[in-house]
Amino acid sequence: MDGCCYPLESRCTALTARLDTIGARIDSMVTQQDTMESTLASLVESHHAVVDTITTLTDKFNKVASHLEKLTDVQPRSSSSHALSDSAPPTSAFRKNKNKIR
Repeated sequence: MDGCCYPLESRCTALTARLDTIGARIDSMVTQQDTMESTLASLVESHHAVVDTITTLTDKFNKVASHLEKLTDVQPRSSSSHALSDSAPPTSAFRKNKNKIR
């Protein structure tokens, strides 16, 4: 009867060793999951910071564009281009000085 218990005892020992190996693998996976969760949280936080920065820049650009539109509304475009076409062409400073030298 003692001879038949040994195979059972060795099987229990082998099974315990396998369960220990599985437990170690699960612990390793839990650690990896914690690391990935931390990395993911950091990436999400960075993403939110980038989105906030882009939103702020967009708001600032919209304000600049609004101010520029107001400035162009003060001086109508059609009258300034019309005034330039009706006036005589300007004499360049180079031409005036060139005539004085000769």
